[in-house]
Amino acid sequence: MKKLSSLLLILVAALCLTACSDSPDSLGASKAKKLFKKEMARTHRLEGFANVRTGYYECNDNEDRYKLRQLAANDIVTYKCDVVKKTERVRKKRRVQAGYYYRYWTTESYYVNEEVDTYFVTVELTEKGRALLYEPQEAELDEDTKELKLDQEIDLSKYPEYKVEAEEFSKPVAQAEAPAVVETPDTVAEYEESEEAFQPDEPATEAVDSKASAYDKAKAKEKYEDVMLKAFELDVIKARNVCKTSDNTAKAQILMEYEDVTPVGRVMMGVYDGQRFVSPTLHYTYFEDKGWQLDSDD
Repeated sequence: MKKLSSLLLILVAALCLTACSDSPDSLGASKAKKLFKKEMARTHRLEGFANVRTGYYECNDNEDRYKLRQLAANDIVTYKCDVVKKTERVRKKRRVQAGYYYRYWTTESYYVNEEVDTYFVTVELTEKGRALLYEPQEAELDEDTKELKLDQEIDLSKYPEYKVEAEEFSKPVAQAEAPAVVETPDTVAEYEESEEAFQPDEPATEAVDSKASAYDKAKAKEKYEDVMLKAFELDVIKARNVCKTSDNTAKAQILMEYEDVTPVGRVMMGVYDGQRFVSPTLHYTYFEDKGWQLDSDD
């Protein structure tokens, strides 16, 4: 009898502990961190990536070319740059005298054609770079969305209303047959003559291409693709500044740390292993049926 009473007391204590573990007063740092980490994992936001343009393209931004050379130094890409001259109409200013009775100095604008340098780069991923290719993943459905069964397939063929034709009096329209063409020696000769008349003049095409500027030729060869490369992973360290804002709401901040930072993360995003940062203020809401939840807007 005493053993039975002891077991009942333990069971009651366990039930009370379970009931109180997710009450409006139970949101602590550990719970706030767990909810945040779960949401980040569901939406695949515990790792970051950066866009890198590969191929042959015009790149006149010195900072962008500098980053490409840094990636090449880390054996992420191969890099080559060509300088191509381009003629541009440049606006300039000069001081001139104006006025009829009273002469004074003023400024006027004029235009001249000048050759300027443009830069075309050739960028290709190395084997080490291809290993960092990142495929975007869709976020997993949350529990509320799963309950809606949005992916449920409905067999419409079993419902009579879907067997009714959309058009009540639709009839196929008879197509008039085209008159047959009887080929005669004259018509065959006419067809052959017309085909010869529309054949392109290859020497003329070559002459047009030869007149194109070096810049136009380089621009015509431009072909590129933007790829996503893995940059870093995030480690959720702790929740801090946890504070209830009402009976059923609370807020907190999350301390995170960069880890497994790749050369892409260092060069393109300026982050390094061990660097820490604090998230914006996150908001939590207590629900009677689900307990504490991280607000979806965060």
